[in-house]
Amino acid sequence: MYFREELYNSISGSLKSITTGSGYATNIGNYINEYQSDVANESEIQVYILDKFQNFEDTGNFSLVYPVDGSVSFDIIIQIRKGTDTLRYLRNAVLDVEKMIGNNYETLRTLYPSIRFFISGNEITIEREEKIIGTGNINLTAYFRQKSFDPDTHC
Repeated sequence: MYFREELYNSISGSLKSITTGSGYATNIGNYINEYQSDVANESEIQVYILDKFQNFEDTGNFSLVYPVDGSVSFDIIIQIRKGTDTLRYLRNAVLDVEKMIGNNYETLRTLYPSIRFFISGNEITIEREEKIIGTGNINLTAYFRQKSFDPDTHC
């Protein structure tokens, strides 16, 4: 399995730990999906991850085995329909994701020693049509080192 897929799976698995029984304010860990679907029912929640892009910095060394600095950005999307509690629940869910990253940071660094995480922002939007639908987007960027042209490695 490629490093990027391992990283995605690690983040997804860590998100599943977000339950009130584990000390979080919400139970969004019970609603992790591989892809987006409609939030059609009242009290419905869905959480999914989009891995958006991967960047590598030009270090000026063009050896095929030389480590390069890379980054991959993930959008963690939370969609909720909880009636008048939508905004409150969504705020707590976004904070739970940030807390989860902090709680699992050292575990992820044990697996990938060069990795560093940065939350570059979050956004909450509320749509009021027939029902209230809230969407939270947490942008998480992982910085790491890997060998040039070798997606299996991380340094």
